[in-house]
Amino acid sequence: KIVESISYKFSAMWDEYLSWFKFSIGISEPGVFSLAAAYNHELHTVKAQLSSDLNMQGFSQYWCTYYGLDMAPAYVLNPSSFFKLALEKLPAQATTDSEKHLYGEFVQSYGTHYVCYGAFGGSVHLNQFLSKHIAGNYSLDQVSHQLSLGFHLYLFNISTGGFHNKSDIHMADWFKENAHTYMFFQGGAPAYQTNTTVGEWMQSIPDYAGLLNTTLCPLTDLVSWDATRKASLKKYIKEYLK
Repeated sequence: KIVESISYKFSAMWDEYLSWFKFSIGISEPGVFSLAAAYNHELHTVKAQLSSDLNMQGFSQYWCTYYGLDMAPAYVLNPSSFFKLALEKLPAQATTDSEKHLYGEFVQSYGTHYVCYGAFGGSVHLNQFLSKHIAGNYSLDQVSHQLSLGFHLYLFNISTGGFHNKSDIHMADWFKENAHTYMFFQGGAPAYQTNTTVGEWMQSIPDYAGLLNTTLCPLTDLVSWDATRKASLKKYIKEYLK
């Protein structure tokens, strides 16, 4: 699948990023995800480029899914003995600071959710940034056309754009001289994650499939033997994610 868009605010890319994760209990934007831009190279780059409000972003994405992995229902999964022991050692409630501290240690060790579905394959994101000052001298159609040409130029093996040869793609000088382009790969052989080996990268995806998107289920779904601590943990996690 190929997706192309133009953005002026980091929030647009943030929404795209969140769409790659699904939460079975309706959490749309957990507080812990606010750190994602600092640790995800692509998000960090996009945020840095757009935060000054000087640039616009052209975002193109290609992705393909080869495998899907479903976990068994929570009620038949068997948590480890250490997980059960750690839960057993928790106080029945998390009301005092010391009790909350213990619940916090549990969450730091085991998290708040577990992956109950994963889609594996390969994806490549092409991020092109252009100064709004430069873009303002041209129509949106002209800018969009150059962004599209950039996509076909860098990812010719994926989409030729109707061109017979890569050398047939001629971008405007004003765009070539001012655009900043970044590519980010997921899955596929690392050695082929370059704009000159896209064809080889695509062929390597089945053997080097990466995690593209996930469905995350509440960790408390795994607790079936202690209703009291399950309720307390669920309440603590809800506050933790705010």
